[in-house]
Amino acid sequence: MMRFVFVSLGYHPDQIGGAYRYTTEVAVRLADRGSKVQVLFPSQASNVVEREKRDGVELIRIPDESGWFYKNWVRENRSMRLALKSALNSETPGDPKPLVCLCHAFFAPSMNWISKSGAIPRAYIYHGPWSEEFLYAKGGSSNSLIKRIFIGCVASRLRSVELKALNRSRSIALMSHSMLNRLQKVHGSSMVKPDVIYGGVNEDQFKPAEDRPGLRAKYGLTPDDFLLLAVRRLDPRMGLDCLIRALAKVRNEFGQVKLWIAGKGEQQEHLKALAKDLGLEDSFKLLGFVPESELPDLYSVADCVIMPSLDLEGFGLATVEALSCGAPVIGSDSGATPELLQPLAAETQCNLLFKSGSEDSLAELLLEILRKTNLLPERKTCREYVLKRYTWTGPVLAHEKIYQSATLNL
Repeated sequence: MMRFVFVSLGYHPDQIGGAYRYTTEVAVRLADRGSKVQVLFPSQASNVVEREKRDGVELIRIPDESGWFYKNWVRENRSMRLALKSALNSETPGDPKPLVCLCHAFFAPSMNWISKSGAIPRAYIYHGPWSEEFLYAKGGSSNSLIKRIFIGCVASRLRSVELKALNRSRSIALMSHSMLNRLQKVHGSSMVKPDVIYGGVNEDQFKPAEDRPGLRAKYGLTPDDFLLLAVRRLDPRMGLDCLIRALAKVRNEFGQVKLWIAGKGEQQEHLKALAKDLGLEDSFKLLGFVPESELPDLYSVADCVIMPSLDLEGFGLATVEALSCGAPVIGSDSGATPELLQPLAAETQCNLLFKSGSEDSLAELLLEILRKTNLLPERKTCREYVLKRYTWTGPVLAHEKIYQSATLNL
């Protein structure tokens, strides 16, 4: 028996996001294999219980504060520290040593009392550089000089907090070699050697539709329609404006092409206005937030799924989930996307990558696909590719190995 205590910013489906999905999928499967698993995370909802058992995992919620970031950060870390100490002190006779897994540097201060050499081992499940994410969200040449200096100071502070947490961890896990390279670029290599553990897919949930033509008809698609789909958060880092501009170039030759984007975020009005300015109202649709239960059908009706991220794509659950539903995926050459798609491209002799941030490169690839000069992988091949490489069995076994290594000789 093993014991895992995850300190996370969220838990699926209470909060939506790839990192939260990762924590949830791993936690549930560890519990199913006999481990004692607790997940601590903040919750905005006022009508949920502080503690509950779900799918074998004990969920412990703390208040999600609102207001000025620094004040909020201090308050939430104080609450998390108290909740973490309470959780660790609630062990029953016979419980194994706990491994405390930090899932984001936001809560690193709540774990400062746990030393690297102490009796409680700690690990870091690293999803991405906090300072880089902050700069993407807040940076930009349009900011005033004073604001740019302030943003730089905040980013430096976030980087320092994250590095301290990394150096205090006995084990570090991250989702791709691309993220490993980014970690070393931002923080050097002074910490323990990280383990690359890819994400996975629930193959029983994300599977091809039994009647794809009938399902497409329900979605209002004709046999001649060629549906491009992106399932992304609507923010600048996702490269969605580049995707819309590429669509405009493609539509001149192939009028039956449609683009649907599922997701929500700050860029919603910008993307809607951009599509209107380019005259794409008849071929473009923002679907808003799509519940996870509906995503398999959406992937199944798509002819091609696009991952146009500009940067910081740590793994890409949407990529493997789309492939698992039989949907061919093309993506930008940034982040972890090439790691996921290049083996499939080599296996099928297809070009599945375009230059990040380049509407011309993306449009050229789309035109090759539509002209059938670059055939996409068959849907059955996409599904088989994922089943061979990206189930959740690998990540779960890797986390158990991390536990055994971190708790050795304690």
